[in-house]
Amino acid sequence: MSVDSSESRHLPQELIDAIVDSVADPRQDGGIHEETLRACSLAGRAFVRPCQQRLFSSLKLYTAHNSFCARGTEASVIQTSLQLAQVLRDSPHLAPYVRQVSVAYPKSISVLYEPEYLQALADVFQHLSGLETLALQPRPINGHEIRTSSPIPQDLVAPVLLSPSCENLRRLELTRIRLTNIAEIEDILGVANQLKELVLRDIRIYEDDERVSSRETTRYRRPPPLEYLELRVVPSYFYQEALEAFVDRSRITNLRSICIDEYDDLILRSNASTLEEICMIRQHGQDVHLVGTGLLDALSGPVLRSLHLKLTRDLTNLPTNIQHIRNLTNTRAAFGANKSIFINLQDESLLSQLLSDIDDLFGGAHIHPGPKRVVMQLAFRGRIQEVRGWMPSLDARGVLEVMELTDARFAAETRQYRCTECYEFEA
Repeated sequence: MSVDSSESRHLPQELIDAIVDSVADPRQDGGIHEETLRACSLAGRAFVRPCQQRLFSSLKLYTAHNSFCARGTEASVIQTSLQLAQVLRDSPHLAPYVRQVSVAYPKSISVLYEPEYLQALADVFQHLSGLETLALQPRPINGHEIRTSSPIPQDLVAPVLLSPSCENLRRLELTRIRLTNIAEIEDILGVANQLKELVLRDIRIYEDDERVSSRETTRYRRPPPLEYLELRVVPSYFYQEALEAFVDRSRITNLRSICIDEYDDLILRSNASTLEEICMIRQHGQDVHLVGTGLLDALSGPVLRSLHLKLTRDLTNLPTNIQHIRNLTNTRAAFGANKSIFINLQDESLLSQLLSDIDDLFGGAHIHPGPKRVVMQLAFRGRIQEVRGWMPSLDARGVLEVMELTDARFAAETRQYRCTECYEFEA
């Protein structure tokens, strides 16, 4: 039943915002329910603006059947971009509401060179004065392209990356992008003077002597250091070569938060004085190598505040790795002191295999004072009491928390970005 317009005007704005926020919560399974938000906007005039703000805060310039899928036809990409450009022309008051834009651009030269598509992008990005996050990836049209990378087309640079909207970007996400060299990353960073967060996923680097770098024409200011760096399925040498290639190394040596899926001692040691959060997302089938001193030092020092760790059943050498860390903590009484530890469990089979070891690692008698929180986040149901039973030391200390997460919440906590359906279907 709808609320009478005159009645809605008497509702406190805080209550209206709370109602709209509950409808727009992206952590709910299925993400933001756009149809529900549209219906909510009809409840009364006071609901229109907050509903529009939520509807337009995050936009995708492509259609997809789930939150993580970018696969589909090139024609739908063009049509979606044209429609958004028209909406913003007709209703310019909506443009300042846009905070995040995801672009899955067509790879085909014949399509990418379509002037109407490029003009639509230029029209859209020209007016997004409040844009904070930009996500770029090539549009995969089949299973093969899901696993391949391609360079950012030159014709996309001017209407998007060099647009006024990108000057104040806070976060840039690049997925399945092919680079000529690592120095190109620093060139891209130069377009956003306020950039704080960089996300690189499935990046490939292929040296090409014939391709000339545009470094001298793009670097015209000294941006501040990054605070967050996410490296997912990137070459293992990436960070070391970035340190060597970047003119301004300070951009990537003052990080406050990192998310990695391959352990890298160098990145931890290079940011030891500033690093407050570490997120390690171990991929299915990965070999978990013995960690170096970087993680142990961080967990024993005063700067780090939280560690997020995702574990799955098919990680090689995981029990050995945990035992290795446990042995090293015998001389580190401050290991985990006052830290918040978040462990995401994907599979039920890990309960009997790992929980006792994790309990001893963070809650053993050799640790003092120990973590202030150890949060077990489960992707399955009905095992909370069993988890507590496997972790008596942490439970006795009063720091153990066990929670069951919805699929959407677990995906968010573990920084999921791949479409599981596409990857499993094409495997």
